[in-house]
Formats: sequence, C-alpha cells, structure tokens
Amino acid sequence: MLVSFVFSLERHLENMVNISFITNLLLKDDTVLGNLGLQSQSALQFQYKQDSPFEAKTPTSAETSSEFVILQVVVVVVVVVVVVVVVVVVEVVALVVVAVVVVVVVVVVVVIVVVIVVVTVAVV
Repeated sequence: MLVSFVFSLERHLENMVNISFITNLLLKDDTVLGNLGLQSQSALQFQYKQDSPFEAKTPTSAETSSEFVILQVVVVVVVVVVVVVVVVVVEVVALVVVAVVVVVVVVVVVVIVVVIVVVTVAVV
C-alpha cells in the first residue's frame, strides 16, 4: 500500500513538472501565444513602453553611479541600525529574564526557609 502511494505521488510530481515545463515554454514562445491570440510577457512589457505617454529619461552614468552609492550608504546604515536595535533588544530581554529568574529563586528560598522555621517551631 505504501509503495503504491509513493509511485502515485511520483507520477503526480512528474505531471506537475511537465505542466510547469509546458507553461514556461508557452510563456516564452511568441508564436505559440500568437496562435492562441495571446502575448508573452516581454511583448506586453514592450507594448506598455510604446503606449506610455511619458518619455523615459535615460540617466547619465554619473547620475546612476552617485544614486547607486547613495543607495548603498542608505542600505548599510539601515542594516547597521537594525542590527544594533536587535542586539539591544536581545540584551534587554536577557537581562529581564535573568532578573525574573533571580527573583523567583529568592522567593522560593525564602518560602522554604519560612516553612522550615514554622515546622521547627511547631514541633518544638
């Protein structure tokens, strides 16, 4: 029974792979899509660029390089801030947990001592 289940699962996975492979071929091939009356993703993107009422300004290499450097600096600053905040939060949580454990241990020790004293006094 287990073997038949494994074989059926394997056939099902093979069918899924074949379907995804065929779908990828259909999406990449303009002639097949054209025969179906559809357009591929690249054709749709090209058509969108053609239909766009705004003219795209091509940035100069100086603009892209300075924008890229600014973007890198911003990303580094954000990552450093996030790491610092996470470390601080973890440290605070660790301190709180340690403080709670210490308080609980002290309370338990005090209760045990009180119980021992009460039992000793009651027996004597």
